[in-house]
Amino acid sequence: AAVVNRRTGRLGERGLRSLRYLEPGDRSGSRDPLMMLLSFRRSPRMRLSCVQFSPVFGALRANTERILELIAATSSRLLVFPELALSGYCFADRAEAHSLALGNDDPLLVEIDRFARARGAAIVLGYAERAGDRVFNSARLLGLCERPMHYRKAHLFGDELDHFDPGDSGFGVGSVDGAGVGIMICFDWAFPEADHDPD
Repeated sequence: AAVVNRRTGRLGERGLRSLRYLEPGDRSGSRDPLMMLLSFRRSPRMRLSCVQFSPVFGALRANTERILELIAATSSRLLVFPELALSGYCFADRAEAHSLALGNDDPLLVEIDRFARARGAAIVLGYAERAGDRVFNSARLLGLCERPMHYRKAHLFGDELDHFDPGDSGFGVGSVDGAGVGIMICFDWAFPEADHDPD
């Protein structure tokens, strides 16, 4: 995802010069001043949007409703939501992270998946994942896609090491309309092996 300075509107990552900044409400249907939508055309048949919003920390239901609104507000084929979009960020300790983590069959994830499918959209969604006693900073490719995928953040940063287990999913590639979709989360960008296509 691109890092954008909200004051200048300048992109902070290379290779994303084709992105254009849309003012809130501009073709997205949203009036939320905290929401930023970056869109570009990957090909003549796909529009991708990187959606940034301000999740309410710990408010899983409210954040789910907001995510559904944002999916409904655009005609993009693929939407990418932020790291830990469902729970918000930052956690006081591991116990708090565990209390806000979801299993992969959680009803909230199922609801978002079904809604995105009904809208003809695929989404990449960040969330805290619970797997027994372990907790991961995870993201999934959900919705209408040929090959969904699930990723657990491999390169934890700072105090994330106190809250999460290092990811063990490896780097895979999902598929939307024949286009490969890989997932990295935040600090993963600093490690070149993260963006090598395993196929």
